[in-house]
Amino acid sequence: MRVTFALACAFLIAPFAVKARDVTHEDIRDAMLSMVHMVRSAEDKLERHEFRERALGEHVKKALAALEKRHNRLEPIKGTLTRLDERINSIETILIQRDERERTQLQKTAEALEKIEKALAQRPATSHSGQQPAGSQTLDQKLDAIATEVQMLTQELAVLKSGTEKLEDSTNKMNEKTIYQMQRTEDALSRAMNKSDEFLMKYENKLSEYLSKDANQQENEIVSVLKQTNSKMIDLLERNSNHHEQTTIGAPLDHILHGASGNATLEAIQEAKYAIISTYDIAVDHLYSKIEGLYESLHNSVSKMNSAIDEDTQFTKSAVSNIYQQYETLRGEVQGIGKVERVMLQTADNILDTKKRVEFGVHQIVMDVGNLVKLQSRELNSTVNRRFDELELTVLDNQSASLANLSAKIELEMSEVWRQIGIMSSQLTTSANALERLEAQTELYTNGSLQTMDNMEGKVGKITSRMGEVDENLNYLLGRLSLVMQEFNQVKSGLGNALDTIRSSFHEVQSKLKDAGPGPHNIPKSNEDVENQLN
Repeated sequence: MRVTFALACAFLIAPFAVKARDVTHEDIRDAMLSMVHMVRSAEDKLERHEFRERALGEHVKKALAALEKRHNRLEPIKGTLTRLDERINSIETILIQRDERERTQLQKTAEALEKIEKALAQRPATSHSGQQPAGSQTLDQKLDAIATEVQMLTQELAVLKSGTEKLEDSTNKMNEKTIYQMQRTEDALSRAMNKSDEFLMKYENKLSEYLSKDANQQENEIVSVLKQTNSKMIDLLERNSNHHEQTTIGAPLDHILHGASGNATLEAIQEAKYAIISTYDIAVDHLYSKIEGLYESLHNSVSKMNSAIDEDTQFTKSAVSNIYQQYETLRGEVQGIGKVERVMLQTADNILDTKKRVEFGVHQIVMDVGNLVKLQSRELNSTVNRRFDELELTVLDNQSASLANLSAKIELEMSEVWRQIGIMSSQLTTSANALERLEAQTELYTNGSLQTMDNMEGKVGKITSRMGEVDENLNYLLGRLSLVMQEFNQVKSGLGNALDTIRSSFHEVQSKLKDAGPGPHNIPKSNEDVENQLN
């Protein structure tokens, strides 16, 4: 709002300085709309810049995240590359070993051929001329046979190669099988031993439980059984006594009945004792029979396990013998590999010797080159210094001559310049005096103009107070702007008249002033002298 009021004040004050058209409501509205449009455009630009910065920040974050992911993906590639290098090295060693084996085999074949040739050369040639064609035929046949033998030897060598490879594969397979079978046998033995231990522990526990019962406990059990039988017999006797008639019988008959009942109870007790003893013996015999059966089953299982162990030992012995044979073959191959390693070590030593020689030669070359460079650098330094000295002398000669010419020309031109400067200084003094007079005259007229401007300031203060009221209520301002514009037009017309009068007075003053020439002039010492001169 303050910006809009300042713009409105500027638009209202501008017509007083320069004559222009009247300010209307449409001009004010256009100015306000233009300001609003400028502010909105600036806000839009700022929002665009912020959006671009945010987009750039997000893009940078995404790029950094992508780079981190790629870096993390490249880390396992290092391990794979190292593994590939190791595998390539192992493959190279295997290929070198194969090449060496083939070389050794070729050497063997070459030695065999040389032996055959020596044997053929040592045989005496036939002296009879009639027998020469037959000898030649035999030689051709022998050569053919030797060629066939050589081919057979090459085939046998190829077969031996394939056989060695097959033996390696078979040894690996046999080792795996033997290890697997030994593990199986160990597992079976451990299971059987665990089961036998469990069975023995169970039967030992049962026997200990059965035998842990003391004789007193057994007697107590027998006594309890006898008491039960006695109680049963007493019940039977009581029931029988109830069935008999109640008669008066003498004491001897009672004694006989009592004796009979006592004998019957004793017989029943003895029978129960014999039954208990017989049942105990039967149970013990049954237990002993079970224990014997268990021992027999354990003996059978142990014998079976021993037979299985014997079979496994025989199999392992045969496998060990096969492995020993294969080990012998492998040892021979390893010895050959050892020879190859010796050759490789010799070649490595030779390579190191050549490397040292090359390094020594390179060092000598570097030393020679360094010496040559030092000599050439010295020569170059001397030539460069000489050339620079010559250039310096030529440049100094040329510069000294040119400086002498320039100094002479500059002195002439400077003398002319100083003469012109003296003329200009005299003119400036005269113009300064004239300006002082004008300042004195303008001060007189500016005082009058200041009074008029004070009046204008009062009016402008009133206008600003009214603009403050407009700030409080814009609707009222828009209603009262027409009246304000009329007042401003009146003020403008008054100011225009005042300015016209001032201009006419300035013209009169200028007409009264006389052109006295370039000078010198007598400057008045006081305002009265100035007024007298003007009058």
